[in-house]
Amino acid sequence: MRPFFLLTLATVTFGQTFEVKDGHHITLVIISDVKMFQHSSKLDTNVPQFTGVLKNVSSVTLNAAIVGTIHKKDGSVGTFPIGVRFDLPPGASDVDELGLPNFYAMPCTVLYPCVFRADSPYEIAYSFPQPWFSEGDVQSVEFSFPDDWQSPEDKRLAKEIHAKKDAAEAVRRKRLAAEQKRKEADLDARIAKQRAADDARATEERRKIRAACSTIYQNTAATKPQGSDRERGTTSSDVSGVGLVSAAIGVPMDRNNSESTTLARGGALSIAGRNALWGTSDLEAKAESAN
Repeated sequence: MRPFFLLTLATVTFGQTFEVKDGHHITLVIISDVKMFQHSSKLDTNVPQFTGVLKNVSSVTLNAAIVGTIHKKDGSVGTFPIGVRFDLPPGASDVDELGLPNFYAMPCTVLYPCVFRADSPYEIAYSFPQPWFSEGDVQSVEFSFPDDWQSPEDKRLAKEIHAKKDAAEAVRRKRLAAEQKRKEADLDARIAKQRAADDARATEERRKIRAACSTIYQNTAATKPQGSDRERGTTSSDVSGVGLVSAAIGVPMDRNNSESTTLARGGALSIAGRNALWGTSDLEAKAESAN
């Protein structure tokens, strides 16, 4: 329960004043001219009917409900809502059928709180339903804000906590973004390094193949066919050249393999092979064949 001001009833005719504070012991509302009973001229007795004047002494508008709690001498406890009084319609009587002050009040509840502007007084009231209790039954009365109501200070602190959480979250996101950026940079560097290594390896393989093909070409051009190799249309230098290519590109040579034999056949092989492996154009190849 929120902090409250306890009012011990000494008389029903004398208005009393008290403060209503929030959970931080900050006074927000002052209620003055408090009366819990009104005299009924027709019944010639005091009837429970609450009246008073409420003033918002905070610096902001309050949307709030204020709860009254009655502690009785027999130990029982009762609550009632505070209502803001409105002017009666034109022609309405100021006194009801029991001779009590006639008024209309809108209860201020948790679902439908009342708006209390700063430094503005409001007449408040509540008419208790029957069966009525008597003055002798009442030990004390207290007023408070509902437990789940947020005061201006509660909102300020909540906003401050939220701002701190937002700041911490922003720092966390910034750190994660930096870590992600660093990881992506590391990955890009590894990929670039791997690509450079692959390119270097491929370049070296092409260099070896071109060197082997150059040797084949030179050997083929300088050697004339002899013996059985001539009958087969294959020279010894051609076969040895195939071995050089096979060694360069990592493919084993088979003398009985017709594809290897065909690969090594004549100058056309050398020129065609060089053309494919060196990247020589068809026109350059034809020019060399003519020469």
